[in-house]
Amino acid sequence: MSKTTSFKRVGTDQAETLLDIAELTFRVGFQHLNDPDDFEAYMAEAFSLQQTKKELDTEGSEFYFAMMGGEVVGYIKLNHGAAQTDIATEPGIELQRIYVMPAHQGKGIGQQLLDYAISIGKAGRFPYLWLGVWEKNDGAIRFYKRHGFLQFGSHTFMLGNDPQTDLLMKLPLN
Repeated sequence: MSKTTSFKRVGTDQAETLLDIAELTFRVGFQHLNDPDDFEAYMAEAFSLQQTKKELDTEGSEFYFAMMGGEVVGYIKLNHGAAQTDIATEPGIELQRIYVMPAHQGKGIGQQLLDYAISIGKAGRFPYLWLGVWEKNDGAIRFYKRHGFLQFGSHTFMLGNDPQTDLLMKLPLN
């Protein structure tokens, strides 16, 4: 990679930029794999400016942009404490979202985002990093397994009216 990637915490003043990137990366990744009505229902609920601002203001949730040459090339969302989506009573930190802009995929940015999430988890002395990944997302599952994540459960993720199964995976950080 010729340019250096840096990371920047996303502020509420950047909600529109975050929303644009979140919506684009989710559409590119999953729209073609889902029923259009269910997909659009989920998008309307999960990717509105109001919802994005709410998530940015939630205690225990943090978004970080991956920046390259002044351009946002990806982002992560981390949750801890009560902000976690599933095991909120547990002492871990959740990697709820990790996305790379389509034009920058294959450049190692996903690896750098994961490494950054791990570094935040270690700095916060969390015992583990966990995530949910769609059971049909074989590439992501292989990526996480390659980095030491182990499946410890599953949960239902509602995409519109379509109940989908996410595998829950955990990486020890100590």
